[in-house]
Amino acid sequence: MACSPTTPRDVTHAYWQAMIEDDAETVTRLSTLVSTAAYDGYDQSWQGVDFSLGRIVIDQQAATVDVVLSGLSDANGAERTVTTHLVQTDDRWRVDYYATYDAFNDRPIVDRVMGTLSGLSDRLSSEWSRHSSQAAREMEQLARELRQRADEMNRKLEPELERYAQALQNAIEQLVASLREALENTPSASPADKRNLNQTIYYLEQQQNRLEQPDLQGVAESSQALTESRIALAELGSEFSDYQNQWQQLFDEMRETIQSMLSSTE
Repeated sequence: MACSPTTPRDVTHAYWQAMIEDDAETVTRLSTLVSTAAYDGYDQSWQGVDFSLGRIVIDQQAATVDVVLSGLSDANGAERTVTTHLVQTDDRWRVDYYATYDAFNDRPIVDRVMGTLSGLSDRLSSEWSRHSSQAAREMEQLARELRQRADEMNRKLEPELERYAQALQNAIEQLVASLREALENTPSASPADKRNLNQTIYYLEQQQNRLEQPDLQGVAESSQALTESRIALAELGSEFSDYQNQWQQLFDEMRETIQSMLSSTE
């Protein structure tokens, strides 16, 4: 069995080779995708496509690799250069699937932001979205208070910090499992919703790792991640309405855990 690629260059080469071969499992393994359910092959026919690698730039835990693609059906025989974006997490280089997708589709940042905001006002009128917005503000306030009181609380909470962090980890683990289930069981979801779920899962899993060696800064960062995740999930379409009550309950439990921790130091 061949060794897994480790450098940005080798990961990029293996990634695009898998993309051309429509190998969803390998693309997922080499990228920030959390499940093959989110894989879409960039909505591209890869038959007859070839590629070569160009300029490589590594900046601490981020990297870019230019890839020259030839044989694309919509390029009329012309070559296209696409910037592949990579991130290093857990000592592994992975292709940032959606940042590279945006580069492949040449979507400027303004278009991406407008696409995210499209239709948001309608969705925010729903009862769950209103509840989520209020809860998100409460979580943000808790995260801010945790950061402000970190030094004092580290001293007072050190004996119990591991217990609080474990409670948060368990809740995040349950949330991630539910999000994965929603992603994999809803193939009819829009590409935007699949992207939203994938990115939320990936982000929360990074926070789980952050809590392995708990301190107040890690708990504060996790609280911020939960705030952002709650806002993101409020934007999902109606296909996920059956999951939303479950997610709401988990968010409420995590908020209560953080509130209890703050109260214990007063």
